[in-house]
Amino acid sequence: MTRSSLTPIEPAGDPADGRAALGHLPGQHDEVVGDPVVLGQLGRHAGLRQPCDPRPAFVAQRVVLGRDDERPREAPDVRGTERRRVAVAGRRMIGEVVAPEPDHVLTGEEIAAAVLAHRHGVEARLERGVDEDERLRLRATTVAREEAERGGEVAAGADHRERRAELEDFIRRRPKVREYAAFRARMDREGTTWPTWAPGSLNQDWTDPLFKRYILCQFWADGQITALGRNSRDWGLRGLYLDLPLGVHSDSYDTWQYKEHFARGVSAGAPPDAFFTLGQDWGFPPLHPSRIRDLGHEYFREVLDFHAAASAMLRVDHVMGLFRLYWIPWGMGPKAGAYVRYPAEELLALFCLASVRNHCSLVGEDLGTVPPAVRPAMCSRGIDRLYVAQFSIHPVNPVLDLPPDNAIACVNTHDLPPFAAFWLGTDIDDRQDLGLFDHEQAASEHADRRQLRGALLGELGLSAKDDGDGEDSTLAIDPTEVLGLLVERLRRSSCRGLLVNMEDLWAAVEPQNVPGTWKERPNWRRKAKISLDDLESSAGWKCLKKWFESAETIS
Repeated sequence: MTRSSLTPIEPAGDPADGRAALGHLPGQHDEVVGDPVVLGQLGRHAGLRQPCDPRPAFVAQRVVLGRDDERPREAPDVRGTERRRVAVAGRRMIGEVVAPEPDHVLTGEEIAAAVLAHRHGVEARLERGVDEDERLRLRATTVAREEAERGGEVAAGADHRERRAELEDFIRRRPKVREYAAFRARMDREGTTWPTWAPGSLNQDWTDPLFKRYILCQFWADGQITALGRNSRDWGLRGLYLDLPLGVHSDSYDTWQYKEHFARGVSAGAPPDAFFTLGQDWGFPPLHPSRIRDLGHEYFREVLDFHAAASAMLRVDHVMGLFRLYWIPWGMGPKAGAYVRYPAEELLALFCLASVRNHCSLVGEDLGTVPPAVRPAMCSRGIDRLYVAQFSIHPVNPVLDLPPDNAIACVNTHDLPPFAAFWLGTDIDDRQDLGLFDHEQAASEHADRRQLRGALLGELGLSAKDDGDGEDSTLAIDPTEVLGLLVERLRRSSCRGLLVNMEDLWAAVEPQNVPGTWKERPNWRRKAKISLDDLESSAGWKCLKKWFESAETIS
């Protein structure tokens, strides 16, 4: 593969946006393109009507696509119908949703609230379009029961037999979607999550419009992801780079269907460290290490096959979790947790099997506190590491640790500040604002960061003019210029691939995610500053295109 790859296309991870962005990509072969949380985004918060936590760790399931097709108008069955107009009308500008006063400047909290309200409003409109409003009945997607002797197999009541056959084949390939659709239908009716339900089985009733809705949305979403992967290969790329999230929401379909696989009364997280001084409580239930073995790793195998089948490259979030995971008893906080060991040899073997079966390469996110056995085990199995440049800069020689040949390199990740924020030190101010630093600690961090800037400028052949006024002259250097030289240095290293964050191309300073926060920061809710229509003419994209066009292919 080449030394350049691309991620993400857009923070919200939409298949339609992914297809549109492919048309702008430079023609480099053997690369991957994608959003590292695309399947997680499609699986978030399914059925939860109240405002919800949008963190990727809180996906609603990992064995089916659960976002239920945020853009059904892309499905061939509904193009040109009134349903399309409903979907388009639902995607209005934030200003129309909030309706502020003419001179009012929206705060971050107001924008985040507007985006959530906007999403819930669109979902409600789309649901009415399928389930309640006869005007918007889909003429091409009515579902009918087949004869009982055919075992209850169902075909779409589409105008074309080809689409009916495609739906039948999809249900045969993915039988779990029938139970999932029944699960979602019951959740919608009861308006609560499954731990509060009375005992009873799910009703797979093909006359139920809610059940039909979720079957069809799964069908459409599966088709869109498949088409996106096919289109990426048509553009000379290897395929999609996707993310395998570490956990799922405690009220998800997965925790209902595979109850015995999960531990209850605890949540996964991380202990306090130098970067996250208060520790982290991620809120989702961990897998139970002995029960998953007794149950033949059924759930884990389902998750791996589902993700690997759609990926050319799969990023494994928090790969140390295959070895040990930090458990936190409910209500006790991160400082009261303890590490629990997992059957790593067995889990790694399952990853290798899924990789070979699906021709999918693996990348382990091995950042943070890494047990000594993790990286050798990854290396011996051909699982690449993740190298982060912002963690690899030092004030003295060697100023920049270059990535090893078994690593996918990146400047930062979605859990770190964008490069412009790192360069300017605004992430330090943000952490002080969150109470993670006091004033003296923040001042010390700023002094250390100034040293890093000066050392990196010298390493890259740049210099900052000192006017003798005591001001920090390194801050006058354009962070985009520094980024370009840094990316060039990484591209010429022996690393397996290079990931470039799109938001770094226009010097974004607000992070997509601040780990350990939820309501404190509007994580995962900001759309990209530049639309796909304007992307190709942007200065940042032209820089990226130049890097791609000059990329050397690894033989």
